[in-house]
Amino acid sequence: MMQTAGFTWVALMYALLLLYALTQPHSAVARALRWSRLRGLGKIAYGVYLLHYFVLMFLTAVLSPNHPHIADWPVLNSWRQLGLTVLAFVSTIALCQLSWRHFEKPLLRIGHRWQYTRHN
Repeated sequence: MMQTAGFTWVALMYALLLLYALTQPHSAVARALRWSRLRGLGKIAYGVYLLHYFVLMFLTAVLSPNHPHIADWPVLNSWRQLGLTVLAFVSTIALCQLSWRHFEKPLLRIGHRWQYTRHN
């Protein structure tokens, strides 16, 4: 059911939430969306999206080599697995912040130096 209609409803809910925040700039929702930490997470969001799975799998292989099949994740049925997941989350955020600061941001700065013109 989630794949047929659920994702559409989730997307609609987020679109309405964004529309509300844009039309009601003094609302609690709009203030929450302007929170600096949330904006900071937005800067590294694509890196988190790309790397979170690999960080989790790497830490699982290193710290829990006897874990059953990887496809069982995420299964949080022990404190050890919860701790491993929290460590993977913190490691992913730290890695993505380092990537943003030392790799992505300097590349964007270089890219913004170029002036692009349209040739007909």
